[in-house]
Amino acid sequence: MVYGANDEGTGAATRELGDMGIEARTWAVGGRCRAVGGVLDESPRPIALTDVEIVSTLDLPQVGEREWVGYPGVFAAGRLDAGTRLLLRSLSGIEPDGRVLDYGAGTGIIGAVAKELGAERVTLLEPDALAAAAARRNVPGATVVEGAGWRALDEARFDLVIANPPYHQGKAETVQPVLEFIRGAPAHLASGGRIRFVLQRRLPVEHELEQRFDRVEVIADEGPYRVWEGGPTLSGSRGD
Repeated sequence: MVYGANDEGTGAATRELGDMGIEARTWAVGGRCRAVGGVLDESPRPIALTDVEIVSTLDLPQVGEREWVGYPGVFAAGRLDAGTRLLLRSLSGIEPDGRVLDYGAGTGIIGAVAKELGAERVTLLEPDALAAAAARRNVPGATVVEGAGWRALDEARFDLVIANPPYHQGKAETVQPVLEFIRGAPAHLASGGRIRFVLQRRLPVEHELEQRFDRVEVIADEGPYRVWEGGPTLSGSRGD
């Protein structure tokens, strides 16, 4: 049984299930959503991640071409979005002994470039299990933490936090996840630590950054995107 909104592709589920040998039909419709399902005559062959992986070649800024693993439904699987590309082009000041966090890592693109630029201790924080599985393949040697938000990291601290933070909750666009990222960062930064992240410039974050960091700087500005850096943390500001 599959349930979801019509504009999220649920209407195509009947065809997709048919390709798997399942004779499916729509069981219920309402509120621009539908439930689609079918019955198998016998148990299907188990599907492994390797059966559905998407292997592509990414041209990573400052690194070059790399074979990359993704999975269906994972953000930007098989491609490099414009915001992340601008952020990667701006990366600098990577210290080999520094602790680097890729916040909301997806398949690990930012963390991979940080390692290529010399970071030896890289942590990838990602709530989606499929994306985290891809990150383990793409960034060997990194620590992958499956979890959402700062609370998943307990009391860990980092010298550099890099992110392309989400600005959606479900399908709705909102700056709230970005503000939560900024507000929680000070409690997870080592002395002198900094954050660097990319965001669409129309989303207001400068005031929030100035409340928590001694230095706030625009590192790159191109198209609809802006790369911000904040650090070090203002005295007394250790997160909410």
